[in-house]
Amino acid sequence: MDTRTRIIVAAELATQGLSVSAIARQLDRHRETVGLWLKAIRIEGLSAFLDRYAEAKKGPRRGRRVPGTVKRLVWAIRLREHNCCGQKIQYFLVREQNIYLSVPKI
Repeated sequence: MDTRTRIIVAAELATQGLSVSAIARQLDRHRETVGLWLKAIRIEGLSAFLDRYAEAKKGPRRGRRVPGTVKRLVWAIRLREHNCCGQKIQYFLVREQNIYLSVPKI
């Protein structure tokens, strides 16, 4: 069952008076997700929500902020330096590879 069908079934079950937790269990989705769907359906209506949901899935995805090659370098430095901290990894990246990366991204 695809997500749009699950949303429609969730809306029908909500009109029958089932709780959000029961709907979530039946559709195998998290309770908060089902709650957000039902809230949006109450505000926008079912067809408008489904149209907006379908449009949201069509857009291009954002690329990775840190390329895989840089991640491999970070892990190599971490292994080489015996699980050193992010500041040291940042230091080695700048010194050895001339790559500037913030500590939270490391």
